[in-house]
Amino acid sequence: AAALGTAVVDGVLRTAKTDATLKPLGATHQALKKCVDKAVPGRRLFAFGSIVVYGFMEAGSDVDFVVLDPKQIANGKGLDSATMQARQLQAHTLSQVARATRAAHRAIRIEEVKRTRVPVLRCSKAQPPAFPVPFDVTADRRNGVRNSWLLRAYFDQYPQARWLALAVKRWSKDTQMNGSMGFLTSYAFNILVVHYYRHALGRMQHVPLEHADVAKAPDLPTGRPLTRPADMAAFGDEVAGFFDYYLSDFRYDEDVVTLSRPEKTTTADLGWTREAEDALKMKASDDEGLGKVSYRLCIEDPFEVNLNVGRNVSAFKLDVFKQNLAQGRASGMGWLQKSL
Repeated sequence: AAALGTAVVDGVLRTAKTDATLKPLGATHQALKKCVDKAVPGRRLFAFGSIVVYGFMEAGSDVDFVVLDPKQIANGKGLDSATMQARQLQAHTLSQVARATRAAHRAIRIEEVKRTRVPVLRCSKAQPPAFPVPFDVTADRRNGVRNSWLLRAYFDQYPQARWLALAVKRWSKDTQMNGSMGFLTSYAFNILVVHYYRHALGRMQHVPLEHADVAKAPDLPTGRPLTRPADMAAFGDEVAGFFDYYLSDFRYDEDVVTLSRPEKTTTADLGWTREAEDALKMKASDDEGLGKVSYRLCIEDPFEVNLNVGRNVSAFKLDVFKQNLAQGRASGMGWLQKSL
C-alpha cells in the first residue's frame, strides 16, 4: 500500500505542477474585471472550477470566470434558466465584454463560442502581461460557482483527498475517458471521488446544498497548498479502495453518485432507470437529443434539475469504464509500474 501511495503522489508531482499563491489568477482577474466594468457596469466577476475546488492552480490549465449581476448574486441559491432566451442574453453579455476586452487589449485573441449549451468567451492561450493564464468566461450562471464551492467544502474537510482527485483526473485523460462530449468531465470525476470518500470511507460529512450560496462567495478563492500525505500506506489504501468501490461495491443498476442529500439515493428515487432510458429513446428526435441520455452511470448534478452528469456513458462506455478501472487498480493508474 505504501508503494502504491508513494507512486501515485510522485506521479502527480511529475505531471501536475501546482501554485497555491494564485498570483496569475489575480492578475488575469484584475485585467478582465476592468473590461467587465466598462462593458456591463455593476456586475461582478467570479472565479470557479478547479482553482476554487482545490485551492491551487495547475500549470497548463485555464481559469473559469462568470459574470453575474447584483440580482443574481443576491438570489445566490436560485436556479439558472436554461431557455433559449436565457442563452441569447448570456451571449449578448459576453459579446459586450468581448468588445471591451478587444478595445483595451488590441492584440488579444479571444473567441465567442455561442453554439453550445452554455455560451462562452474563450481565450485559449495565455497572453501576458495582462492575461498570464488562459481563461473562459460565461455569464448569468450561478451553478458553476455553487458547485465549485460545494466541492471545496468537501475537500477542505479532508485535503489529502485532492491527491486522489488529481491522480484520477490525470488517469481519466490518459485513458481518454475525460471529455465533455464523449464520456465524463473532470467535474464528474471530482464528484466520483467525493462520493467515495463520503459514502465508502466516511471521511467527509454531508454538506447541505444551501451552503453553496453565491451571495456569500468571494470573487476569488484563497490558496491551499498541496502537502504530501503523512501516511503513504493509508493513502495507498485510499487509492486502491476507490477502484475497488466502483468495481465491486457500487451497484450501477441501483445506486446514484450524489452530493445532494445525506442518505444514499437510488436510480428509482430519481426515475433514472433502464425503463426511463428506453422511453427517452423512443421519444427522441434529432433536435431534442433525448436519445443521447443514458442511465448506466448515474451522477446527479447538485444544482441542475434532473441532470445526469454521466448521461453520455452508454452501456458500451460503461464496460470501457469498468475495464479501465480494473487496469487502473492493477497498475496504480500506470504510475506503480513506472516507479519500479
